[in-house]
Amino acid sequence: MPDQPTAARSRTGPLKKAGSSSPSRRGGSPSNTLKKSTSERSLQGAKAQAKKKSDKKPGDHEGTRPPAKWVSAILEEINSRRAKHWTPPLVWNDECYVHARFQANACMAAKKKLRPNFVDNLDGMHGQLLAGPLKPPMQLNAANAERIVTQWYGELAKYDFSKPGPQPKARNFTQMLWGFTTSVGVALSSDGKFCVANFFPKGNGNPLDFPQCVLPVKKGGPPWEPHVPKAFKGNPLSEESWQRYEEAAAGLAEARRQRSLVMSRMIKPSDMVPCWPRPEEFFSRPEAGEEEEEEEEEEEDEAD
Repeated sequence: MPDQPTAARSRTGPLKKAGSSSPSRRGGSPSNTLKKSTSERSLQGAKAQAKKKSDKKPGDHEGTRPPAKWVSAILEEINSRRAKHWTPPLVWNDECYVHARFQANACMAAKKKLRPNFVDNLDGMHGQLLAGPLKPPMQLNAANAERIVTQWYGELAKYDFSKPGPQPKARNFTQMLWGFTTSVGVALSSDGKFCVANFFPKGNGNPLDFPQCVLPVKKGGPPWEPHVPKAFKGNPLSEESWQRYEEAAAGLAEARRQRSLVMSRMIKPSDMVPCWPRPEEFFSRPEAGEEEEEEEEEEEDEAD
């Protein structure tokens, strides 16, 4: 039966060669290829982002200005301490920050704290504070802002207010509190091991200015802040507030009564009569004896 194999071949088609594979096995379908390439790109992007994040240094940031949380924290920490001494608050200065960052990175390159670089420009000279190398390195956050400001303000214990003037062991404290200074910029080096603050205008100047620019700690809040009594901070219609009102009213009534008693003992009814002459005094006639005395005085004056 020679025709049977031929019929079988025609029904099944040509025989496949050994070693051949289907298109799906060779390259896969286009949708599978697209999914694979997309997942690979996503994985590569995630790796690149993770590497970039790991390569980012503690003191680096995007743009020319540090994060807002760092700026706010620095101003809050410095101004809260200046307020204790009744010294006006500071504002942020981008120019001070740029020069402070230059100095911080210069310290990082030298691997040591350099001498202060008092920047002098058209506006005037900057004052500068330095700290480092810091362990552990700092980052641009609120906790480290408090850390560095507390370190500089700690020199308060080394300043003798009874002998105002330049005192090397407290120069960071006196610059931070200097009354003529109006702005500040605080920067970190890229590795976070050095912190530099530039102040404008420069403090620690004329020794005669220290008594008015570096004040001791004062009691209470500064005079420019509104003072709200403790009784006003709660509910004004509370039982305690009504009791305080009744006590104050009773005290005022008693004071008025005591004053009336004192005045009644000191002032006589006759003292309350007007001191000017009454109208009838202008028209009343003098008595007979008074007229004779007046005539005798006139005659004596004429005889003389």
